[in-house]
Amino acid sequence: MNLAPGKKFVLISGILVLFIGFWVLAFLGRADLGGAVLGVTGLVLFVPGLFKRSLPRVCGGVLAVLIGGAYIFGTWFESEFPFSATLWLASQTRINGSNMADLVRVRSGDSYTDQHWHHCTWCDVVYPHAPHMAVQVSINANRRDFYLFDWDPKHLRLLPITTRTARVFPELIPNGYRVEPLGTGLNPQLYFHDQPCGLVLKSMEN
Repeated sequence: MNLAPGKKFVLISGILVLFIGFWVLAFLGRADLGGAVLGVTGLVLFVPGLFKRSLPRVCGGVLAVLIGGAYIFGTWFESEFPFSATLWLASQTRINGSNMADLVRVRSGDSYTDQHWHHCTWCDVVYPHAPHMAVQVSINANRRDFYLFDWDPKHLRLLPITTRTARVFPELIPNGYRVEPLGTGLNPQLYFHDQPCGLVLKSMEN
C-alpha cells in the first residue's frame, strides 16, 4: 500500500531532518549522539518497510542502523573515525586568512612531510585540562612531535592547551587572555618536553 502524498512528504521530511541532525552532531564532535540519531532514522525506515514489504526502505533502514551503530561503538571503543568530520572542520578553521592545516605545515620546520589530526574518547581522559575536546596534531607520524589544541564547537575555534602550541600559534590566544602553565597534577610524560597550559582572563588577575 502506497502512502498518501501528504504522509509521504512528512516521512521524507522527517528522515531528512534526522539525517541532517546526524551530520550536525558529527561535525560538533558528538558522534555518539549522531549515531543514535542515525539509528532512529534507520528504524523509521526499517519498521514500516518491513510490514509493507518495501525492499528499498528495509535496506536503507538496515544501512542507517549499521552506520549509526558503528559510530556509537566507535566512540565507546576509543576509535578515531567517528570524529573525522569534526577533525576536518577543525583543520579548516581560518585564522588571518589561512586555515589551520596550512599554518601547521608552514610552522613545523623544514623537515615537515605530513600531519595527522587525531581525537578519540581516550584523549579526553589523558588531557583533562581541555575544556571541550582535545585535538592532537602529530607531525611526520612522530608520536612525540605534536601540537595540542582544545576544539571549541560552540565558537568553532581551536585553543592552545600546551605552552609550545601557544608559542607556535599565538593568534589562537583570545584577546584579553594569557597563557598559564599547568604542571601540577598532570602527567608530564604525556607532553614530551612540552607543558600543559590554560588560558586565564587577564582582568581576573586584578
